[in-house]
Amino acid sequence: MWGDLTARKFVEALYNTVKLVGNILFIIYAAYIFSYAISFAGVGEDVTKFVVGLELTKLQFFPRPLHPLHNSSGASSKASA
Repeated sequence: MWGDLTARKFVEALYNTVKLVGNILFIIYAAYIFSYAISFAGVGEDVTKFVVGLELTKLQFFPRPLHPLHNSSGASSKASA
């Protein structure tokens, strides 16, 4: 178990590390480019105008939870009726 690190295994570990880090950095860089393109195209401003145009109250803006204990037709509302 201990002392099994040969030069070949060390080079293989370095190679696998470089591949992994390269993939992660590629994803981060691609996300950066995509974010820049979306920002440059003005999509964020269009979405903001659309949401503001809906004229929602603060409570209407946030969606209701999807958890079954928080639905409006739950047992708690039937018991109080």
